[in-house]
Amino acid sequence: MSRIVERHITSYYHSHGTIPPFNVINMTLDGKSTTYETKPDNVVARPIKKKLHYDPNASRFIAIPGSTQLTDKLYLGRGVDRCVWKNRDCVFNRIEFDVDIEAIDREIKAREKLIAAMDGTHSIDYDDLMQRHFNVIPILAVILHRESDNEIMGILMPFGGPSLASIFESEHNSAEPPTQPKVTAITMAQIQDLARGVRELSRVGIVHGDINERNTLLRSASREPCRMMLCDLGSVAPDYQSDAVALGELLLWCSEHVSLTGAGPEKLEAAAKILQLTGKFDDALHLFDYSGM
Repeated sequence: MSRIVERHITSYYHSHGTIPPFNVINMTLDGKSTTYETKPDNVVARPIKKKLHYDPNASRFIAIPGSTQLTDKLYLGRGVDRCVWKNRDCVFNRIEFDVDIEAIDREIKAREKLIAAMDGTHSIDYDDLMQRHFNVIPILAVILHRESDNEIMGILMPFGGPSLASIFESEHNSAEPPTQPKVTAITMAQIQDLARGVRELSRVGIVHGDINERNTLLRSASREPCRMMLCDLGSVAPDYQSDAVALGELLLWCSEHVSLTGAGPEKLEAAAKILQLTGKFDDALHLFDYSGM
């Protein structure tokens, strides 16, 4: 976060020859259209006044006191660091403001509900089953400030790979105009697999709340094909209708931005229409050509 602020202050200084008199930076998701404002301190100050506590009797997640076990931290975005834990490539999602507490709490409760739904299965590897059955990035551990009071600092998850949006942006930026590149690393089989995972979430009563190309990751694993995985189950997007409608929007995004052969785009558009009009996952999944995958 400090690097982002520094970049904008430096840019303003180079343009105006003075430090900007601001305490608010407004920008778009891609960091453009920056404007500055000055507001009263009591309006912009956002100290953490609330607390979220870990209940060891009600959760199956590992609890780690402090973040000293996390190494090689790399800032990814507000409240999110990439790091290494026990030789695993991970993401540490931190509580920075009060507004983050509800999101982290929802992330934890969603995974706990998925674990409860998987009880009775023969597999005891809930992390693996969560990814295979629901296409959801699991929580590896809950990070505590101190073991004595069980106050949660954040959650630790495996690094899920690049998002579909970042893959497209990377390929788009590397192409020479007037070429309009499309993502080549995604297949119809992967899209169908993700749609099936969203259907399974709905069957156990879980609403993701913000399915889109930025919260859909392309995760690779050794000796296994890449799979599309969902992250960020913490917040429900404004004016969010349903996971079915949002998945339909994602299928339309894929039909436009993914390099698919044959009738792939048409199948995605037809499946999207079913999801957005009826919300019926099974009917949409029937449109995928299993034999062509």
